[in-house]
Amino acid sequence: MLLGKYGEIALKSASVRRRFERQLIHNIENALMSHRVEASVEEDRGVLYIRTNHTEKVEEVLAHTFGVIYYSEATETSSRWEDIEPEAARLASSFPPQTSFAVRCKRAGTHPYTSMELAARLGEVILEAYPEKEFQVDLMDPDNTLWAEVRNDKCHMYVEKKRGPGGMPVCTQGRALLSVPRGMEDEAAVAGWSVMKRGVRLFVMPEEGAEDIVPRLRPWGGPERSVRGEGSLQEILRGTGSRALVLVDREPEEMDLEPPLAVLYPLAGMEEERYERIIAFINGG
Repeated sequence: MLLGKYGEIALKSASVRRRFERQLIHNIENALMSHRVEASVEEDRGVLYIRTNHTEKVEEVLAHTFGVIYYSEATETSSRWEDIEPEAARLASSFPPQTSFAVRCKRAGTHPYTSMELAARLGEVILEAYPEKEFQVDLMDPDNTLWAEVRNDKCHMYVEKKRGPGGMPVCTQGRALLSVPRGMEDEAAVAGWSVMKRGVRLFVMPEEGAEDIVPRLRPWGGPERSVRGEGSLQEILRGTGSRALVLVDREPEEMDLEPPLAVLYPLAGMEEERYERIIAFINGG
């Protein structure tokens, strides 16, 4: 199974948080279906639990799902000492010899131990299980970490965190239309990716020869679809329900626009290092 964590959503009010959580789960389930991956997705107090026999494919989906800040392949046991300890030792077998480690524990519910007691005991278990590896405990800057999260009668443990793209789930922040000039496909891809990360449901309007923007952004949850530049721009905006126009190279004065309409320039002020990092994400996806 895998655990997924989200960040910004947790800062919202209870009603908004629930709506965003539902949208995030919906986005993950849609992506899994498009990849023809069988999996179940559940959420409990800020943690996503994805049960599947196709771990690598699910990891690919989570790596491209806005809203997910990190994810981990995890194991599940009961919350009893006798079940947690051997699994912790097994997971620690992947730690290289003569390195340091730490155990980080979180706990919710009623248990016969505190989080600190559990962390200390699991540290002892690992040291006792592998004396030949000469492990050292380092709580400040460890080479390896075992995370244990106990909730009620279950414990989930993992030894690696993989970064997700973060941001907000797509389709939580309205709709926008991305104008894609020919010859500026990279710039448009970065602009589209950036607004999608803020939860925007994206439509694209590529010039002839710039249509490859669609498959480049599709793994990230969009764009919704590509539209032809037929009719006035205002008609196209109304047809897609877009309340914002995303630009990379034009001034809005050059276009036939009617208020109220937000005009977004995601590349304005963007540092080159960040631009290159986003392009690498997109091209690698």
